[in-house]
Amino acid sequence: MIKFFRHIRKSLLMENQTGKYFKYAIGEIILVVIGILIALSINNWNENRKSKLAEKNLYVNIIKDLDKEHAVLKEQLQNSEILKLNYRNIYEYANGRIDSLDFKNPTLLFVSVNFSSIVIQNHEESVKQVTSDSLRSQLNEYLLLIKDLSTRRAEEVEEIKMFRRPFLMENKIVNLDKMLYDITEMSSVNLQQFKQAKNSKDFERFVASGYASNQALIFFTIQIINQNRVLKQSLENSNLMTDD
Repeated sequence: MIKFFRHIRKSLLMENQTGKYFKYAIGEIILVVIGILIALSINNWNENRKSKLAEKNLYVNIIKDLDKEHAVLKEQLQNSEILKLNYRNIYEYANGRIDSLDFKNPTLLFVSVNFSSIVIQNHEESVKQVTSDSLRSQLNEYLLLIKDLSTRRAEEVEEIKMFRRPFLMENKIVNLDKMLYDITEMSSVNLQQFKQAKNSKDFERFVASGYASNQALIFFTIQIINQNRVLKQSLENSNLMTDD
């Protein structure tokens, strides 16, 4: 092709057809420019396609991690609901309002349960790759809520370690024989000791802090579970996910 154009230029010059030569040269330049523009357009299209595919894969991974986090949040919500009811029952039992304790998972009283967000771990740095302003805003909002929950969970863990667990030990509510020697015993809490523990100066603080903390955790966890589902639905319904 190049030899063909060179032959045409040479023929025009040899025939002294300068005007036709310049017209031809201009036409050749235009063709070259058009070719370059087409090549750039194809390259831009290909890069845009790769970018969209990478962002779509990011959405798929975020959705998978949202599902995993949703299961963790549901479990922690259930534990907080159990604990809230347990603390109320402790107060009523110790004050003689009920005859026996209807208690679920007593070990939750002294087992600290922290929270580590898989979405934050895997996608906090990926937010800037989300091109949709609304989706980026939703993801940032979710991450902020998760960080707030992580902070509240950490505070709950600290309260268990520094106050509630020592309270249980000092008042002999934790049954060390069961904890250390009875591997078949799921509960190592001597529930009857709460009647004696009522006379402790820290009893009301123990009940109040446990009840209020878990009540707050329930509120925030429900809020985040709802936001988790909204964000997942928004990602699934985005143009990148629905376009073929």
